[in-house]
Amino acid sequence: MGTKKLCGLVLFYLALILALPGTAIAAPYLTCDCTQAVDAVTGFQIQIGAQAPLDLPVFTICEAETPCIAPSYRMCWDAAQLPAGPFSIKALAKNAWGVSNWTSPLAGSKTLPSSPSFLKIVQ
Repeated sequence: MGTKKLCGLVLFYLALILALPGTAIAAPYLTCDCTQAVDAVTGFQIQIGAQAPLDLPVFTICEAETPCIAPSYRMCWDAAQLPAGPFSIKALAKNAWGVSNWTSPLAGSKTLPSSPSFLKIVQ
């Protein structure tokens, strides 16, 4: 293939990529591996700090992850709901026979990004 044709092909694909609308998923999710079907999981609970536990439904897919095959499920919670500052989260799984033990706490800190220094609002 000649250099001219190759350049033309590269430019065509570049123009095509720039012309197509793109989507990106940026939200952080708290998720888990697919449960074993034999566990018959019917739901999950998470607890953030000392707050009351939140009941969560089961999902077969969480955003772009490989889907679980029902009756195998996973937890999918949008962590963007966390308040700013330090946090700890623990979770458990529920089924018809009861609940699992709480997981070890996952600790972290949510910070809000500062505004970009190079942007100015001019009227």
